[in-house]
Amino acid sequence: MHKRLLSREEAAHYCGTTPRRFTVWVERGLMPRRIPGTNRWDVRAVDAAIDRAGAAKAAPAAVGRDDGPRPRNDSLCQREQPSWPGREKAALTGPSSVPSR
Repeated sequence: MHKRLLSREEAAHYCGTTPRRFTVWVERGLMPRRIPGTNRWDVRAVDAAIDRAGAAKAAPAAVGRDDGPRPRNDSLCQREQPSWPGREKAALTGPSSVPSR
């Protein structure tokens, strides 16, 4: 038998996130508010919110847009490193070998 009402921590765990992130989702309207007068969330309301979020994400694909996962481009994740004389030597021997200006 499964519990129908969940604490904030249980609801967050159910959604696969942290309690703090779950609270942010509630504040943004992505998840339902707690049951008035309690500190509990109805698991069915949480399920319905998850279903709505999934349907909203799937809707753009239905009209020809593809907002699905994109291949990772490592070049976008790496910052360009400036090049200057002595940089290679400094990387190998430490900052004390960098010539002063």
